[in-house]
Amino acid sequence: MFLLTTEEPEAGETQDQPFAIADEITHLYTLAFDIDLRHVESVFEADPDPAIKRPVRVEHKVYVLTPKGSASLTGNADILTP
Repeated sequence: MFLLTTEEPEAGETQDQPFAIADEITHLYTLAFDIDLRHVESVFEADPDPAIKRPVRVEHKVYVLTPKGSASLTGNADILTP
């Protein structure tokens, strides 16, 4: 399953950090899915708040979520741990 997000960087986050999986994504999905961050595009865009006149940095991310235990569906059941 693909999960597409648009994320604003956390306060103090450097431009090298957008390649990490967001804490919220980990919190919501890690129990049921293996999470793989496949693509990040970091861009400056106009803020949706018209009072803010300067562009803000946002990251468009593509995650691939694989249900835990799905290896048995691909014939790789031997790699699953009990």
